[in-house]
Amino acid sequence: MALPDIADVGLRLRSYGASRTGRRAAAAAGQDDKEAIPDREGT
Repeated sequence: MALPDIADVGLRLRSYGASRTGRRAAAAAGQDDKEAIPDREGT
């Protein structure tokens, strides 16, 4: 029963991290959301 719990927590961390930590990590890597969004839409 531990797997479903870990998966649920992982999804929450991903959704929450994508809003804050994800942006910071992307900015630190030199990939801003502005640059990533056009690439996705362009392709």
